[in-house]
Amino acid sequence: MLLEASLNTVFHKLKENIRKDIGRKNLNRALKSLSFLCVLKHRCFTEFYDREVEELIGTLSSLIFPTPSDNNNTEASRVVMIDSLAWDNHGLTQQYLRAFMSMDMNILYVIIEGRYKSTQILKELEEYGKARIYTFEAKQNITEQLTDLYQTVVAFNAASIFTHSLSVIDCILLKALPVPAKYRINFGDHVYWNGSSCTDYIIEFRNWGATLSCRYRDVAKEKIIIQPFYPIEDSNAPFCGLPAVDENRVVIFSGGASYKIKNREQTFFRLLLRLFDENPQATVFFACRDDDRLLKKFIDDNKLHQRFFLIGYRSDLKAVLERTDIYLDTYPTGGGLMVLYAAVNGLPVLSLKTDNTLDCIEYDDNGIRYCSEYKNIDDLCREANMLIQNENHRKLIGSVLKNKTLTETRFNHSVAKIISGQTTGNTFSEITYNYEALRKNYQKQFFNRAAYEMAAGFLYALYSYKYLIKFPYPIVYYGTVLKIFSKLTSIISKAKQ
Repeated sequence: MLLEASLNTVFHKLKENIRKDIGRKNLNRALKSLSFLCVLKHRCFTEFYDREVEELIGTLSSLIFPTPSDNNNTEASRVVMIDSLAWDNHGLTQQYLRAFMSMDMNILYVIIEGRYKSTQILKELEEYGKARIYTFEAKQNITEQLTDLYQTVVAFNAASIFTHSLSVIDCILLKALPVPAKYRINFGDHVYWNGSSCTDYIIEFRNWGATLSCRYRDVAKEKIIIQPFYPIEDSNAPFCGLPAVDENRVVIFSGGASYKIKNREQTFFRLLLRLFDENPQATVFFACRDDDRLLKKFIDDNKLHQRFFLIGYRSDLKAVLERTDIYLDTYPTGGGLMVLYAAVNGLPVLSLKTDNTLDCIEYDDNGIRYCSEYKNIDDLCREANMLIQNENHRKLIGSVLKNKTLTETRFNHSVAKIISGQTTGNTFSEITYNYEALRKNYQKQFFNRAAYEMAAGFLYALYSYKYLIKFPYPIVYYGTVLKIFSKLTSIISKAKQ
């Protein structure tokens, strides 16, 4: 396939350049190139794991930190958390930080090239009073910056370190740090990430991701800890309003990225049409966080302007859920966090699942499913009709799900057990799943194939003519290249319509 071949050629060329720079002791340039490579691999979905990248991480770490420090003075009451996201109400940052705070721990919170500008996270830590914040923004001499960060972490004397990151910087650091217990919080189990060899344990939030890590990321089963999570809700976000509907309407809410509702059979759209046909009182609000052209076409083609409403990305999600009646999971790719948001707000959840769909978060710590899953449209519609037509049934199912979701208190207790070393017995059940088909589906959904191949060819041409090779690889460069990459995708996608 041209797509795979083009990308693999780019990756191979990058690795060659990194090895050459390592041989020349140009460690800054090698590290910047490795960062560039890892971002591309994360965006392109060509694989879940790259052994060569893990080896390069180990090599660079041993060269940057040739004589790691000994630290026999670590304290169990101190913890380090490294975060490349730093995004309020997203990921798992706040859940773990709040757990540490509930244990009255001293916290060193390290932001590695934070993608988002947090306000709530930083405010919580400042108000807590026992946290130090260290911000790492890559500059020209990254190895010097890494050495400073290394010394800061060692001096903090923490007995545990948690990384919640997609950066390669923390991987280099973790390889050398003399911390007794190192944990990676896997908040993106369906994508490529690097550093599976850099920690003692990988914390997965579901069996699906744990199985993938064992089979495709070369992670030993005994290194995996299963820890589900609860969603962080922003109760203070101002309500932004909703389309006006009649009081007798039953509002079904759904949402997510547009790739989650795309497949050749248009299953999600066929399901919606059937629900509308069998339930005249049904109205749907859909929160789409990216390209909504397919949804707009669906509304126009089926004249659903009074029944199907696009409400955009919502920062006031809790307020929206409080004003809806049922949550409909996306298909063919189900939601994880959205399902949890619905459940904790007392909404019944409908989810269409087959052997080829990405499951939502499956169980709480008592083994209870969060949502009602159905293998076919007929069974789902049968239950949906009951929920739409019977308010008491809606309230009953919603309250059951709400009572079964993981609470913050139980989550904090579980994290305390992890920190104290009580990981024995925390096993998971391997599942049967076509992960390779999923990877290819993500690859197709995220990028229009023609644009993807053109962009990959464009990158390779740059390397072939040494436009990029002649210059340093500041981390800011890969952002620029990815913007070009995305622009090419957008231009060709629009031209094909």
